[in-house]
Amino acid sequence: MEWIHADVLKGNSDFLIEQLARGYILPRFSVVKKIEEGSSHLQLSKIFSTSVYDKNGNKNITLNPESDDDRVSYYNSYDLHFQVPSQICFTFFMEVFRAKKIDYEILYKWLQNTWFGDETIKVYNGYSRNVIIADYLSAPLKLFFTELEKYINPTQGEVPNFVCALDSLTLKVEYIIRLLCEEHFNIPTSYIREDGLVEEKTFTALISDLIKEIENHPKLEPQMKELLLDDMIFVDFVMNSKAGLNIRNRIAHAHLDIEEYEPRKILHVLNVILRISKIIKPQKKTQKIDNQ
Repeated sequence: MEWIHADVLKGNSDFLIEQLARGYILPRFSVVKKIEEGSSHLQLSKIFSTSVYDKNGNKNITLNPESDDDRVSYYNSYDLHFQVPSQICFTFFMEVFRAKKIDYEILYKWLQNTWFGDETIKVYNGYSRNVIIADYLSAPLKLFFTELEKYINPTQGEVPNFVCALDSLTLKVEYIIRLLCEEHFNIPTSYIREDGLVEEKTFTALISDLIKEIENHPKLEPQMKELLLDDMIFVDFVMNSKAGLNIRNRIAHAHLDIEEYEPRKILHVLNVILRISKIIKPQKKTQKIDNQ
């Protein structure tokens, strides 16, 4: 991993965080799909269905490219392509952290320079409120880096605990997705049921709506459309799909044991957050982060 050490030494904080936010280390779904389409693996997957099991041995989903969602049918293949690069990504992140080129203050300032730092006026029933996404991320990010310091510099009697940081950051992803739908894609995040009651859309429905909106957007160039679709599919793979990492649902339904709350999972969620932060251009002028 000498190239990681070299990149960290010569890169400033802006450059290094951009590597994570742009997803340069992790595989792009569109690339993996093209690889699979050109291999014999896809022909086999058309013949045999693939079952996904939880850690209790229960079958969660059966994938069959002939009948299931074409995108989801590739998730097992994407997972194989994802495993080694995700380890490299974690090594890269830890090197950046040890070099003191990312910490809470640096990352929070970087996020303020994205659309997460823009002020949005949310109108509720009879009142309005100004919200800034970066403010919602502040507390769990601060906690994450505090525990990460214990993780790399263990002291007697202090054991790192990532439970609160992972739980909180995971919930914030859905908040960000809802705001992205409402404020930037004009996608409703609720619907009226037949009995007249209003129901919030599920996370699955919101991601599906975003993917459809991007696919059918008339003004997006093909290359940009592919990049945005890759980003949304990455969010689905990490957070929501039973055929993917499914971090959101595993947390929401108490399927994680204490030892499974570890920094690699938080980095997966953080990669999702950083990826979403690049989808929309910020309204205000960005301020350069000092070289570290």
